[in-house]
Amino acid sequence: MGFLRGVLGGGLGFAAAMLTNATKKVPMSRKPWTHAFSATIGFYLGYKYDVWEIDYVKEINELRAERGMLPMMASTGWLRFKEPDASQ
Repeated sequence: MGFLRGVLGGGLGFAAAMLTNATKKVPMSRKPWTHAFSATIGFYLGYKYDVWEIDYVKEINELRAERGMLPMMASTGWLRFKEPDASQ
């Protein structure tokens, strides 16, 4: 899933570079290295999103444990993170 999100992020980065050129009313292919740079940054952000999401949920659960609250529960909805079983 990380690679797919990376490709999506790269596509969005490329589209953002194209949109900025269109907004400035300059040729779309002007400064093609900005397209490559934006696509690379978008790919990196999309690829790392899974790792950041898991770290974020772990940090939230640590804060909730310090306050005596139950940990955030996984569901099939927005957050799909589940702690691995220690028994396996």
